[in-house]
Amino acid sequence: DHREEEEGNVNILRELIEVYYRIVRRNIQDMVPKAIMCFLVLKIRENLQNELISKVYRPGEAERLMEESAELAERRKQLHDVVECLEAAGRIVDEVVTPR
Repeated sequence: DHREEEEGNVNILRELIEVYYRIVRRNIQDMVPKAIMCFLVLKIRENLQNELISKVYRPGEAERLMEESAELAERRKQLHDVVECLEAAGRIVDEVVTPR
């Protein structure tokens, strides 16, 4: 009777260990692709960052990137003129509404 109880306990323990190993194996199978992708993304990010920094900090490149295009400069000037015109119109309206 005692021997059968021990065999039953051994079988239960064996089954629990097998279930545990299946769970561990499934977790590892799930984690491996994620870890690979993580390392790939980190490596790509590092390489991309290095590449971008090397391109931006080339002699004269930062200045070129910071230059304003002719079209944008013209548009900025037009908008500045509109703002000045609106400010002048606002002053005129103020004078009309509140005479001295």
